[in-house]
Amino acid sequence: MGAMSGDEEELADASGEESSSEPQDVEPMEAQEAEPTEAQEGEEGEEGEEGEEGEEGEEAEPSHPEDGLGVVPPEDVSVEEGPISNFPIEPPPESVPRPVNLPPPTTFPAAVIHDVEPSRGPTIGGTKVVLRGKHLHRESIVRIGGSLATTIGAREPEELRVSTPPRPGPGVVDLSVQNPGSDLTVLEKAFTYETLPAPQITSVAPNHIGTKGGDITVVGDCFIEGTVIVVEGQELETQLIDGQNLEAKVPGGTHGRMVDVMVRNPDGKTDVEPRAFVYDERY
Repeated sequence: MGAMSGDEEELADASGEESSSEPQDVEPMEAQEAEPTEAQEGEEGEEGEEGEEGEEGEEAEPSHPEDGLGVVPPEDVSVEEGPISNFPIEPPPESVPRPVNLPPPTTFPAAVIHDVEPSRGPTIGGTKVVLRGKHLHRESIVRIGGSLATTIGAREPEELRVSTPPRPGPGVVDLSVQNPGSDLTVLEKAFTYETLPAPQITSVAPNHIGTKGGDITVVGDCFIEGTVIVVEGQELETQLIDGQNLEAKVPGGTHGRMVDVMVRNPDGKTDVEPRAFVYDERY
């Protein structure tokens, strides 16, 4: 073939460039992925181990331990194991030593008895007796006929008031006084117990009582502490004035009704005044 002209040479160069720029067969992406180098494998292994260790550390021991209230306790606080209590535990108080030198007990000189009044009373007891003398105190122990009397008052150290104990039968008995830390004082045949006779009514006043009730006075004998007035079976609240006089308030009743009055002593003995008063609406 003959030599190419200039234009033909340019066309030939252009076609060569086009042929050289045609795509070539390319391997798939998976095949093209480069295998990691040893350096890269070492770095990846170290990062993996550090990540696993970090996760395990957070589960076993948090980096910021909390007590459930968002408060981080100090690291130097030690917690002892044991039962939980809501109350502070305090040591028991120290015992107070007993004084070595205790004051001596109170003592009195032996009693001196000058007088006993009254010197007689009923066997049912309850008679109020006054002892007069010296060294008589509330701490004094009084016995009448060997039985303990009840102290009811005193004007120390010269007077002591007691109530007599009951006795099975009549008789004359001794009276004794024992003061703390002193000898026993005995007054022989100081008191006489008597059989209590039945009470006796001599009069009742007034003999007319209003239908709304009123006060009455019963005069008689052998009245003692505990003697009561009884009207129509009802025991009245009775005031003992002395051994011969009683007073009480009578409840109301029907106009024209006649009423008996009874007096009863603590031993059960009685006396009755028939038709002692009448209810009268005019009073």
